[in-house]
Amino acid sequence: MDQENEILQFLRDAAVEYLEIDSDRIQMTTSFDELDIDSLDVIELCKAVEDEFNVELPDDTIKTLQTVRDLVYAIAKLRRLDDHL
Repeated sequence: MDQENEILQFLRDAAVEYLEIDSDRIQMTTSFDELDIDSLDVIELCKAVEDEFNVELPDDTIKTLQTVRDLVYAIAKLRRLDDHL
C-alpha cells in the first residue's frame, strides 16, 4: 500500500471511530465542509493522524486544510521529510 493510501485508510478508520462518519464518505476529494465537521473535529482528526504516524503538523498547515487530500498530502510530506533525516 502506498503512503497516501495508508494515510487515507487511517483517516477513514479515525473518522468512524472519533467522528462517527461513514468511511465511504471519506474520499481524497471530500471537503471537510461536505463531511459537516467543524474546525475542532479537523483538529481531532489531525491529532489522531499525528499520533499514528509520529509527525507534527504545524498550526499554520492545519488552519489551511480544506479537503481530505490536503491532510493526506501534508502528512505524507512530513513523513518523507522524516525519512530523509
